[in-house]
Amino acid sequence: MISPIKILLLLTLTVGTTTNSPAPDGAKLLDQMAQALKEKKAIELTFELTAADPTGAINGSIDGEVQAQGYSFKLINQEMEIYCDSHSKWILNKQTNELTIFPNDTTQTDMIENPIGFLTSLNSQNSQFNKPRKAVETIEPKGCKPIWQIELSPKNKFAAYKSLIITIEKENHLPCIIRYQSRDDSSYTIHIKSIESQQELWPTTNFQPPPSYLTNKNITITDLR
Repeated sequence: MISPIKILLLLTLTVGTTTNSPAPDGAKLLDQMAQALKEKKAIELTFELTAADPTGAINGSIDGEVQAQGYSFKLINQEMEIYCDSHSKWILNKQTNELTIFPNDTTQTDMIENPIGFLTSLNSQNSQFNKPRKAVETIEPKGCKPIWQIELSPKNKFAAYKSLIITIEKENHLPCIIRYQSRDDSSYTIHIKSIESQQELWPTTNFQPPPSYLTNKNITITDLR
């Protein structure tokens, strides 16, 4: 039986048979990925996030779903729910039953909160990463699809993370694996299971918490708007 740590390494670093095609510029690939995502006006993404400690031992994993439309997004997983209607952002911590409300800053993106917004910002002028090197051709282990692997390093040498690896499918330029490694060598790996474009736009209420959350006496609300 393959150990969990070996599975994680396969998900992020497996190198398969490559072709003779020249390695493309990493920045150009990030632009193509951003464009492929932005072309989907309403998008639904499912993923599995796996956390590993500095020794490589798996700490756990969670499944989640993201829906995004313009500056609006919603993320649901076992630990939290995040809603953003482009004006306000609500974060529900399911363990503590705390709902915190923030004004939404469209210039700020976070990989854990808003994976799609994060991915489309990687090669922007405000990107927190240095210009990437040439991409490396490899094989996505679960689907055996040819992919490009791009490694990014932070501009800020004091950042909490030291590298970010993005893998992009060659055929459609969509992301499939994201790996974030912190300074202490712990890591988070997001395996994107599916990315689907929606035929119809969602109403604004889709990106707002259910009204019952705001009246539930068991939920502590902190409004920072």
